[in-house]
Amino acid sequence: MLDQLKAIIGVFIHPKSTFQNLPSNKIYVLAFLTPLYFGYARGMRTGSFIKLTEFTGSSLLTYALVFLIALVAIPGGAFIAKLVVRLFGKKLTLMKLMNLYGYAFVPRLVLAVPASISFAMVPQETKTLMLMGDVPAWFVVLTVVGGIAFLYSIFLYIYGIVVCPSHTVAVSKEG
Repeated sequence: MLDQLKAIIGVFIHPKSTFQNLPSNKIYVLAFLTPLYFGYARGMRTGSFIKLTEFTGSSLLTYALVFLIALVAIPGGAFIAKLVVRLFGKKLTLMKLMNLYGYAFVPRLVLAVPASISFAMVPQETKTLMLMGDVPAWFVVLTVVGGIAFLYSIFLYIYGIVVCPSHTVAVSKEG
């Protein structure tokens, strides 16, 4: 667990060595938590989560359903990434790609979680005014910084894929 926490800090301080040292044979917690958080946030923002809760009739059942979908979709996304990466001659494991994604999006996560909590505390009147076009400057700044963090996270994911040695190379070095 300590390695996982050190890797969070390592993304900011030494991204190259951090991405290279992420395991190829086991999954870190952020490999699931990061995409799960962003999927949940998108579902809440678009109203899909609320509609699904109305459809199922139970928020507990909705959480279980979302979690089951994530258990399939997250490795599925890594599998698609694996196929794309293989087109470029790299051979990375599904677990490595999942770990790379989870940790590449740490900068966005570090910004998004407090921003989401802060936005949840904004009074409904302010949110209504924002829908009418009266957007406060702090929200514009937060949106711009969030966009930069999103682009940086995409860059980190691609960078992580590039700097990680292919699985066959890593296995031959160990053996």
